[in-house]
Amino acid sequence: MSKNLNCLAMNGRLTRDVQLSYLPSQVAVAEGAIANNDQWGDKETVCYMDFKMFGKGAEAVAQYATKGRFVGLTGRITQDRWEDKQGGGKRSKHVMNVQHFEFLDAPGGESRENVPAVAEPPEINDDIRF
Repeated sequence: MSKNLNCLAMNGRLTRDVQLSYLPSQVAVAEGAIANNDQWGDKETVCYMDFKMFGKGAEAVAQYATKGRFVGLTGRITQDRWEDKQGGGKRSKHVMNVQHFEFLDAPGGESRENVPAVAEPPEINDDIRF
């Protein structure tokens, strides 16, 4: 067993529609971001996390993941690095590479408890739950 542990679990609302693109190798990449709110007394903080998902699961998620949906994500934290084209400096940001994606609400954004059972999109694999 490795001595290193890199695991993150978050839930929150999607801040924008998930965007789908393809790598030159034709592997699908879904990219998005979630907002996670925390409240202490009268103070509220918001944590934003960008995420990426790869493969067939990315295609399915991009089809149904729209702004405002409440989702649960688990995965690994990675660091994207690039050169700033305007200032020439090195830049970086942390991104979650999603290994498990789950919708925690119904398609209209309502809580699942308040919505009668309806047909939902088919599961593509065990890593995606609708």
